[in-house]
Amino acid sequence: WVREKAEISYNKTGEPIEAIGFVQDITERKIAEEAIVESEEKFRNIFENSTDGKSITHFDGCIKTNAAYCKIVGYSQEELSKLKWQSITHPDDIEANISISNSILSGEKNFERWEKRYIKKNGDIVWVDISTTLQRDNENKPLYFITSIIDITEQKQVRQQLITAKQKAEESEEKFRTLSENSPAIIYRILLQPSFKFDYVSPVVYEITGYSPEDHYNDPDLGFKMVHPDDRILLEDAMQKTKGEPVILRWVRKDGKAIWTEQRNVLIYNEAGNPYAIEGIATDITAQKDAEEKLTFQANLLSQISEAVVATDVEGAITYWNLAAEKLYGWKSKEVIGKSIQEITPASSPKEQATIFINLLTKGQSWTGELIVKNKEGCSFPIMLNMSPMLDTNHNIMGVIGVSSDISERKKTEQALITAMEKAQESDRLKSAFLANMSHEIRTPMNGILGFTNLLQQPDLTGTEQQEYIKIIQTSGNRMLNTVNDIIDISRIESGLAELLLSEVNIEDQLKELHRFFIPEAAKKGIKLKLKNDRSDQNNKLITDAKKFNSILTNLIKNAIKYTEKGFIEFGYRIMEKTDAGTLIFYVKDSGIGIPKNRHQAIFERFVQADIEDKMARQGSGLGLAISKAYAEMLGGKLWLESEEGKGSTFYFTMENTIEAKSNSIAESKGQIVEKNSLHEKLNILLVEDDETSLHLITILLEKFTRKSIKVSSGSEAVETCRRNPDIDLILMDIQLPDINGYEATRMIRQFNKEVIIFAQTAFALSGDREKAISMGCTDYISKPINKAELDSAIKKYAKKYPGLKNKHL
Repeated sequence: WVREKAEISYNKTGEPIEAIGFVQDITERKIAEEAIVESEEKFRNIFENSTDGKSITHFDGCIKTNAAYCKIVGYSQEELSKLKWQSITHPDDIEANISISNSILSGEKNFERWEKRYIKKNGDIVWVDISTTLQRDNENKPLYFITSIIDITEQKQVRQQLITAKQKAEESEEKFRTLSENSPAIIYRILLQPSFKFDYVSPVVYEITGYSPEDHYNDPDLGFKMVHPDDRILLEDAMQKTKGEPVILRWVRKDGKAIWTEQRNVLIYNEAGNPYAIEGIATDITAQKDAEEKLTFQANLLSQISEAVVATDVEGAITYWNLAAEKLYGWKSKEVIGKSIQEITPASSPKEQATIFINLLTKGQSWTGELIVKNKEGCSFPIMLNMSPMLDTNHNIMGVIGVSSDISERKKTEQALITAMEKAQESDRLKSAFLANMSHEIRTPMNGILGFTNLLQQPDLTGTEQQEYIKIIQTSGNRMLNTVNDIIDISRIESGLAELLLSEVNIEDQLKELHRFFIPEAAKKGIKLKLKNDRSDQNNKLITDAKKFNSILTNLIKNAIKYTEKGFIEFGYRIMEKTDAGTLIFYVKDSGIGIPKNRHQAIFERFVQADIEDKMARQGSGLGLAISKAYAEMLGGKLWLESEEGKGSTFYFTMENTIEAKSNSIAESKGQIVEKNSLHEKLNILLVEDDETSLHLITILLEKFTRKSIKVSSGSEAVETCRRNPDIDLILMDIQLPDINGYEATRMIRQFNKEVIIFAQTAFALSGDREKAISMGCTDYISKPINKAELDSAIKKYAKKYPGLKNKHL
């Protein structure tokens, strides 16, 4: 490559006489220029196709971005090109951002990486890991910032949850230790694994026992060594009593003296629900025990004390029975003296327990605990019993004295508390199981959708493979939609928002339609699906909520197919025996696995099905029966079953045919708007949709019907466009729009155009939403996800009403 330059010389008359040329070699500069072009092309490809968010920020604040960056912040590239970076940065992060940019501009740093927050278009906060460098020209003058971002919102949330959990654990531990250190009681924690070890003891322990923290530190087993040797046999039993039952144990001081304690223990569970420690509180009752031992036999016979006092000889024959004992057990003193204590107040204590306290008594030791005994009438009741040996001056056992009191009310209170706690724990456990099941039921089909969508992008797929993947995606989508619908239905029932929309239903048509619908699914499993009707020659009209009626039968038939591997399924209805002729009984019978009797009620309860753990567990939300039962009761009937494990099940529900139909004049009156409409061979269509993906899909679905298509993304644009284009035939109106919603836009359009057909197309798909759309002026209603066949049918439906509208396109 060369650069040429020539200069011409002229004579006096102005004629050219010679040319002088200059040639310069510019090969190296041309190679450098081509390298720069190639480098810029590579940078552009990396920038546009990067999976990380990329941006170029100029010094005036305007930014250029790639698609990944747009996805993270929720704006389009066009929108971002008109914004400054400060507009989408969280206000609290702008000052730090400027400081970092200045440090890079000054040359103090060449590169910086930090975390910041963006405010997305929808107002959500997104955390990003951001890396920034400065691009300079050949003269080292700054040109612009090049930035890369990665969405770390989920990691930040998880990190914050871990920090919060740690803080709560530390707060709980701090409260426990504060309580322990300021309490006069003995408080301790014992770890269950790898073996019973004292993890913590309150300071009062060292005051009572004479040991020091250093003793405990040097000997981890000191806690157990402090237990009296004769009581260590009770130690394991004490550790098993973790619901607050009192346990009496003796500890041994450092100087060898015994300390009597009454202990109450509770189990502590970790986040996984597994027990990992025992926390307990003990009371020093040494003084009490010493006093009892010092009391003479005569003092113990004081008849006016409130507790029942009974004394026996070494053979168990009753020698003393005070007034409180007469009141407690129903026997008069003269009736029991000389008789065996086991005959008068038989106890139902286990033999092992009886052996323990008899052995203690024969050793001169006391026993305190709870027993179930009987009174004179034979009625059983619980008592708290303290038994001590009576010794003569030579310390020989003369007999046994027992002090007892009725603890029936206390036990009832304790049991009520335990029951309440167990119910609360059960409720939490079931809800956790339900949430886990919901996560599974949403993530599983989503895995199929995303996975096979990626596979469809492979360039070498055959047509058969493509159709197979599309079918799997569609099946997964339907499964996830069913789960969402179940959650919505049960939430509306729980909140009392479910309403009845009554109309006349042809039972025969409903049952036949269900039969036709489920025959292919049953046939796949080799099951015979039968429809039986005992009233084919009678009036088969029913006033009810058609959607809820259909939902009950659909859930029952789907369950029957799911849990039946072979045999048959039969469904139908008849007049309920021994009742008014207006009551019908419907049933679904199968030859499937059956249901154990102890689960007959549980399967109808919300959340409970999610907790069933057996080898026959199937996919699904587990809410179908709860929804069906609620619907049956809303319709004035009830739902129940007859089933035996391994022999199939029959589900029944009743329906009253005496409900008066409520007026559905809304749909009828609004439907009159259509009577004046006139469709053309191909339609002028206005699409009102703010979601680009949905807009693209519905444009494709309407292609064969479209003559002219106008697309807008807001309600106000829809109203103005319809005003400017009176030849619009059909409007597909999204409901959730950025300014005024679809309902309000429809109302405003109806003020100047009552002829145009308006289809509400929305993700609001709850019971009653169709009626709401029609009441606001819409002609019909199509729920998302939009089904092509349903959309075609809806358009053709209005064409068929008028002979002039039928044509080859519709």
